[in-house]
Amino acid sequence: MLKLNRQPNNIEIIQIQIDPQYQGKGIGQKVIQFILDQASDKQISVSLSVLKGNKAKRLYESLEFVTIEETEDSFVMRI
Repeated sequence: MLKLNRQPNNIEIIQIQIDPQYQGKGIGQKVIQFILDQASDKQISVSLSVLKGNKAKRLYESLEFVTIEETEDSFVMRI
């Protein structure tokens, strides 16, 4: 599942879920890279929020997302 909020200057990844039987196979990374490529073509940013303790944060960091804000429960990240 993928939920996005496309705005003129930003694509917000609201939710991305990969079925557990397909996790760890690079699917999520390819989906996010596709979004990043679209954003790059339009010269806009991509943002998302990830819950603290979620292993996906390492994936986002490997794709060069940086934490721009921290709440009690999550990290807000952006490229």
